[in-house]
Order: sequence, then C-alpha cells, then structure tokens
Amino acid sequence: PPTPQEEDISRAVLLLYQQTDFGKDALIGRFEGHAEVKRFPVMALGVLFPFAFLDPRNKPAPPEHPYGPFPIGDRIGYAVSQEGIRGDKAVAEYYRRSMDSLAMLPRHLEIERDRIRRLDENSDIKISDYVLDQFPIKPIFHHWQHPTGEALGILGDRLFRGADLLRRHVCTIDYRGLVDPMIRGELDPFSGDELPVHPTVAIGLGLRWWKADMTYCVRSPLAAKANFDQFIRAYLDWKWI
Repeated sequence: PPTPQEEDISRAVLLLYQQTDFGKDALIGRFEGHAEVKRFPVMALGVLFPFAFLDPRNKPAPPEHPYGPFPIGDRIGYAVSQEGIRGDKAVAEYYRRSMDSLAMLPRHLEIERDRIRRLDENSDIKISDYVLDQFPIKPIFHHWQHPTGEALGILGDRLFRGADLLRRHVCTIDYRGLVDPMIRGELDPFSGDELPVHPTVAIGLGLRWWKADMTYCVRSPLAAKANFDQFIRAYLDWKWI
C-alpha cells in the first residue's frame, strides 16, 4: 500500500493497525498522540501449510501466470527437486521426507496457538476465538495468510463494530452490504488462490472438512482444480497443472 503523506497523518482521527509477528511498525508512532489507534491481529495459520515458502525459481510469466506458475512453493518439494530426483521417485521421496518432518506437528500447533493468542492480547479487536475454534470444523484459509470470504467477513464485522466506525461518521459505505455476503460465502476474494493441504497435516490436525479426494482451486487464470497429489507432482516436475 502507498505510504501515507504527512498531511494525511496529521488529519487522521483513527488508525486501524494490523498487528503482525514482526513487532511494532515505526509508522504507528506518527499517529499516536493525535489519533486513536485500534489494533487488530493479522489472520494467518501457518500450521495448515507447514512447508509453504516462496520458491526462488518462481518468476512472473504473463499473461498465463502473472505471479508465476507456483507463487507459493513447498520447501520439501523444492529440496527434492534440487537434488535432481524426478518422476515417481521424487514423489515417493517427497512423501517420505514430509511425513518425517510432520512428526513435530503437535508441537507446531501448540506454538501456533500461542502466537495467535499473543497477537490477540496485544490487539483491541480480537479474532483468535474464531480462528482456533473454527479451523478444524470448516476451511477458513485458502493458504496460510489468505482467509476465506467468511473469515474476512467476520474480521470486517468486528473491525466495524470494535472501532465504532459508523458512530464516528468515518465510514461512508454500506458495511453490512460488504461483510454479510462474505460471511454467507457469497463473496470470496481469494477463492482462486488455494493451496492444497498435505494429507498428513489434515489427519494430524483432525480437520473434519477434509477429504482424501478433495480438490482445490489453485491460482490460475483458468482456476485449475487439483488434489494434493496432483499439485505436488506438478510442482516437483515444475509443470503447471
């Protein structure tokens, strides 16, 4: 997003500030003292996608792949492919290594819960109850930092109400007309950008909504559908689905 200009900062009466795991942004200090600050936590759930990373091989390739063929990579898959292993041997090696790594999944979940609750403690608007209660019951993330439309709607509703935007006359839009369709699942901005969940992760976390043959709408102009095995095979071969 563009950096706010000094004139905009000096006229601000309210700052909605997204808390992250990276500490306090220096920008927030320029608002404190003359504007009210309402903090809310970033919505992210890395434990669902423990191997996700930014693959250095991925480059924009417009018009078919403006963000590259695999904007979100898999660090285990990347390591296997860098060793020159190909075909079915690469797939078998991927599953062996990834499942070995997932022996620490319970500990990873514990760390993730602590992280989410800690962010909530430092925020004015809370979301940890929704995230931690709902993620085993329904899919609320397309990938680790892209919530579903419902999750965005829940957060948006809490922001509007928690910051009391309507009473302040700061908000000039029909916010119910925006958040309600998202909460109902009728509007989902990131729906064409899903990352498949590793089967062992799904089983280990007890995801009630997951199915072995589940397909995902992976990022593509055509919104190609693929299950996890199809996705990881394509990734290992570096060939788009």
